[in-house]
Amino acid sequence: MKLRCQPSYIMENSTFVKILGNSSMARVLEYLFVSEGMPVHLSDVVRNSNVSKVTAIKIWNGLIEREFILYDRTIGKAKLYKLNKNSIPVKKLLSLFNACLVQDAEEGYRESITQIPA
Repeated sequence: MKLRCQPSYIMENSTFVKILGNSSMARVLEYLFVSEGMPVHLSDVVRNSNVSKVTAIKIWNGLIEREFILYDRTIGKAKLYKLNKNSIPVKKLLSLFNACLVQDAEEGYRESITQIPA
């Protein structure tokens, strides 16, 4: 039995995932936003977002239909896609994601200050 370990950036649910609900779509979007600007293959999403392959395929096809992600290039048999930064919904969700990152960073900073002995 092969054990999958979560990527280091997904230690616990982020504020972004908590706001959108701990759903497969939220985790896939979070991975796409984390890897923003880089071409991504579907297998990367399955491996790094803790979503089953069948669910990831359904979400992936929906994101392609809604033009959240756009075809970038093919390497061998792998089709790579990038986040469509010109899409208004993507811009809004990315703005929410960045605001959540700032909030998570501030909370982490506050926790680190309270843990430092005087």
